[in-house]
Amino acid sequence: MTDDHRGMGLKISAILINRVLPEDEQTALVQKYYRSYSPKGEAKLEEALHPDGRDMFVGSVGIATILTHSDIPYNITLDARNVGVYEKKHPLLSKLTKHFPTEDLFCCYFNSVGVYFSYSFIRDGLRVRYKRSHQPDNLAVEEAGDLQQQEIPYHAFSRILSIEPSGEQVYPSGARLHTSVIAQREYHKQASLTSETPEFLNEFQVGYEVIMDVSQSFLGTRLDRLPMEQIPMTRYAK
Repeated sequence: MTDDHRGMGLKISAILINRVLPEDEQTALVQKYYRSYSPKGEAKLEEALHPDGRDMFVGSVGIATILTHSDIPYNITLDARNVGVYEKKHPLLSKLTKHFPTEDLFCCYFNSVGVYFSYSFIRDGLRVRYKRSHQPDNLAVEEAGDLQQQEIPYHAFSRILSIEPSGEQVYPSGARLHTSVIAQREYHKQASLTSETPEFLNEFQVGYEVIMDVSQSFLGTRLDRLPMEQIPMTRYAK
């Protein structure tokens, strides 16, 4: 990990939405989770990305919206069951999918101290892909669904170290069913493919890179290259 924001106790707990929300819609969305919350001033994205306590933060970059909270993104991906109607009843995710039935959403959590990451791609009200650390400090991952565009370049230069069905979750994607798997891969760092001493990335490092690449597709620039200390976010609290 070499980018400026990595290796510094980085924590990201965010949901990306592929359109800008006006202030009244931001407030309405926050109040789906916390009815008594209202705008309580401004913070910067640098602080909002790793929120403490129960405050929520909402802001926009380019043509997308960022929503952050200490627990909600983590819990959406932690509980990744998706068996028929269950997804629509997910107490946290359903608030998003009902509010954004046709938007692209990306829910991500990354903690460099706990060595844990998770993310979910949500499209047209359905989670189409998720991946998360199997356990903190464990380089195996649990995943289901089809690879997304931002993941393919990494998987194209990887080899499987281990893979087995989890036996716990069935994940529908269109008309097909996916059984989630516990897997571990070794990824070639593409810049070193022609080197006599190639470099490799592990699942945790690739999880970070995928989160950053997806953030670029939403925000126009990778999250770790934004001037986080300058971007305003609205703080919502009691």
